[in-house]
Amino acid sequence: EPIMYPQINELVDRLHARRISTFLVTNAQFPDRIKQLRPVTQLYVSVDAATPESLKLPAPLVHRDLVL
Repeated sequence: EPIMYPQINELVDRLHARRISTFLVTNAQFPDRIKQLRPVTQLYVSVDAATPESLKLPAPLVHRDLVL
């Protein structure tokens, strides 16, 4: 989880000061840390399930030929 990096805000600031865009991907496991995050150029949130119940369901097979 990149938002758990203690100096994430300082890193974002340094990159933006050099006119470098920032792209951050998180699974939003720590919403309080996201609230503390300084604005990034792009923020992607991975959603594994819509509800706690659906998270417990087995993931569907995407490619049957990959299963050994």
